[in-house]
Amino acid sequence: MPISVDLGAHKIPDSLTPQRQRLSQRVHPWHGSGRAMPSDTLPPPTRRSQAETGPRRRRKSDPSLGAWSLRGPVRQENQDRVRVAWVGDTALIVMADGVGGQPLGGEAAEVVTNHAFRRLRRELPTAVGVEGVRTLLLSTVWSAAGSLSAEAQARGIRPSADGLRTTLILAVALADTYVVAWLGDGGACVLRGKAKTEQLLEPHKSPDAPTLLEASLGPETDGTPNWAIKPRQPGDTFLVSTDGVADRFDAAVAAKLHTAIARSKGHAKWALQDFLADLTRQKNAVGRFTFTDNVTAALVLTDGTPATAAPGAEKRGSIGAAQTVVVKTRHRDRTAARVGSSH
Repeated sequence: MPISVDLGAHKIPDSLTPQRQRLSQRVHPWHGSGRAMPSDTLPPPTRRSQAETGPRRRRKSDPSLGAWSLRGPVRQENQDRVRVAWVGDTALIVMADGVGGQPLGGEAAEVVTNHAFRRLRRELPTAVGVEGVRTLLLSTVWSAAGSLSAEAQARGIRPSADGLRTTLILAVALADTYVVAWLGDGGACVLRGKAKTEQLLEPHKSPDAPTLLEASLGPETDGTPNWAIKPRQPGDTFLVSTDGVADRFDAAVAAKLHTAIARSKGHAKWALQDFLADLTRQKNAVGRFTFTDNVTAALVLTDGTPATAAPGAEKRGSIGAAQTVVVKTRHRDRTAARVGSSH
């Protein structure tokens, strides 16, 4: 049976060793400070000819891709992690949310985010077509899970009691297609025009108990990843977010995002700075904050006038029973998929 993690529980602060504190501060000095997380921390590409580099590499300053993260008004630390980059003309988003109610969630999110980001930057240029990208994303979810399991084993962290658990979302915006793979919760949606929001990500939560997370990565990974493919259109706004945003994303929140994009004149990171800051200030009728979790989002903006009909068809799925293998553990039987296999 998968572990059901109570997302309503208060998040326990990470207990970092001094060595890991120094590493975290060096790589992500804003974690736990309540400061906003910049997305464009990668060095600019060197100038080389197209023959040397292959497809044209977008500049670091390309404003149509960006990410931002805030601790929020209630949490004591930020356990979300996000990294974005251009890989040629492909937008890459890697996002994780350390599971609350257990220790070391932020560390878990950092381990899987760094692993997935490095691997996808390296291997995306060799992925062939949409199917190749989908297979690579699913494979990367499992290799990230393996890296987290190895971290837990090296530190003597027990699978059932010591935390080190996280969600993971991998999203790619190709020239004409979005491809997403995920394990856990959060959101990935396409906003088309002012009134239409199309969801790609179906969170691994029980409909009868929406605060219980039914899949996550950890010392042992519970659940299997899902994937979705959707055609990309002119004028699209592609939003990927952790559950702190996604669980309360409705028409009113979408309107705030459209307003922020208009104010920023199409600059994704600036729009998210405005948008997420607005969410963290929002209160309900009795004066309590509406968005109480960490809030993290990444945005891809597509130029052009929104089309009236989507070209092609949306596809989605999960790891099928025929492609799974039962892994025996000391604690329980656990279902896990072979790397790269799916419907």
